[in-house]
Amino acid sequence: MITCKYILMVMLMSVIGAQAAVAAENADTISVGTLVTQSQVYDGKTAVVEGEAVGPLLREGRFVWVNVHDGDRAMGVWMRDSSAYAVTHTGNYTKHGDQLRVSGVFNRACVLHGGDSDIHAENVTRIRSGYRVAHPIPNGKKNLMAFWLLAALFSVIGGVVRER
Repeated sequence: MITCKYILMVMLMSVIGAQAAVAAENADTISVGTLVTQSQVYDGKTAVVEGEAVGPLLREGRFVWVNVHDGDRAMGVWMRDSSAYAVTHTGNYTKHGDQLRVSGVFNRACVLHGGDSDIHAENVTRIRSGYRVAHPIPNGKKNLMAFWLLAALFSVIGGVVRER
């Protein structure tokens, strides 16, 4: 016979389970620096890291490597190629890469990957898309370059005239 206490207990457990699922999805992010300095604490545990996808995507069978840079340090993230579709732009000198939120297991010394620290991603989400970065040359540098080019030209012309 189902009692009122049983129904209340099931409802309470459902609410607690739903809150835990939401909390896991919105878990606090950890900086890469914290993972490195407190690696023994986080080893083998799920970590959430946010940062820019930098460098090229490196394919390894059905998996892909990407470096995630949080503004201070970078960490290699190993993910299934199906998760790599979240990464459309990687950062370099001319581009700012996608801003990613990576949730996965942190390995202090990964046995699969030669003892390096890495994150084996379980969930990869693109927060913001990447974009091009312009690096205009300041006018002062342009003027200085024009001055030195003219000086070199006059030097060459002066050398030719002197030899005649």
